[in-house]
Parts: sequence; C-alpha cells; structure tokens
Amino acid sequence: MDVVSWTDKDFAMNFRSLDHLTFLRPKDRRRLLSTDDEHLTGLVMELNRLPHYNNRLDAIQLVAAILRGRRRTGTAGQGH
Repeated sequence: MDVVSWTDKDFAMNFRSLDHLTFLRPKDRRRLLSTDDEHLTGLVMELNRLPHYNNRLDAIQLVAAILRGRRRTGTAGQGH
C-alpha cells in the first residue's frame, strides 16, 4: 500500500494502540503520511507549534509510529 493512499481507517489499524495520534486532524495526518522520511521530524515539530496542538504532540513517538507503519507496509522512505 502506498503511503499517500492510506485512509484514516488504514492509519487507525496500523497505529490504534497509540492514543497520542488521535490528536491529529485528518488533513495534518494526510500531510504527515505524504511527507518523506527526511522531512518528517521537521514537519511534526512545525505542526506541534501550531495553536491547535500547543506542544501536546509526542513528536518522537509520532515520528517513530509513522516510520514503523511504513516499514510494516513496505513504504519506508516514501512520501510525496
């Protein structure tokens, strides 16, 4: 499965045990999933500074969860 084609259901199935991911707005989740590995951490940090998140995202765990999901689906390193 291509990272860009992940749906909210796919995302939930891959990361259902990580409660902090429920903070993500769907448009932000899609943006993160379409970002390549190299830029993922920076984007999470940028999102975390937005008033909506107000530094409540666990940036390290979020990046790690996305990278684990990519490895499981064979889409590591992919983005746009």
